[in-house]
Amino acid sequence: MYYVNSQGDRPMIQYLVYGVFILDTVQTAFFTQIAYYMLVGNWGDLNVMVHRPWTGLTLPIFNGILAATVQIFYAWRIWVLTKKSRLGWALGTIIVVVALIQSIAAIVVGVQFTTSLDAAQWLPKIFATCVVWLGGSLLCDVIITASMFYVTGLLTSFIAGAELVLLVAWRDKEFDEAPAYVLGKMYSNALLVTLNARSTHHS
Repeated sequence: MYYVNSQGDRPMIQYLVYGVFILDTVQTAFFTQIAYYMLVGNWGDLNVMVHRPWTGLTLPIFNGILAATVQIFYAWRIWVLTKKSRLGWALGTIIVVVALIQSIAAIVVGVQFTTSLDAAQWLPKIFATCVVWLGGSLLCDVIITASMFYVTGLLTSFIAGAELVLLVAWRDKEFDEAPAYVLGKMYSNALLVTLNARSTHHS
């Protein structure tokens, strides 16, 4: 749908959408490999919950990059929709800074994963960085939602918040992985919903 309605978009927005699409597709391929590894190739082996394939380590990296990309897009939209006012600039700047912090924290979590594929060893080490990543993502989404209450930021706020609560409440478990698998997808879909909604309003 975006391709049909994107003819009037700036090239930068088109590159953004296609870049998010490529990241989302690669992430889907990695998730498919993880699912196959855990649910088909090693069915019944509980050690797969502790020893992950390398593709499992990409989860926070992709989520952080996708989240920051879409959050920075929203920062730009807020700035444009407020007619480039000082308030819009201030909100946009806060969103960009928090988005970059949470993205860097997510990448650090991914790098920390590589020190050991054994979940029992890395879970305690990454806790603080995960809180920065997910807390930053939640804060950024809440600012976006408050600034653009009619945009889809509410759902991404809920998913990021659910992941953060599950992580903090059950530090020694991996309950936070369930929302983690959909968080990046929610951001890429939120971007497309925002861009595709414009054609609905114009017609």
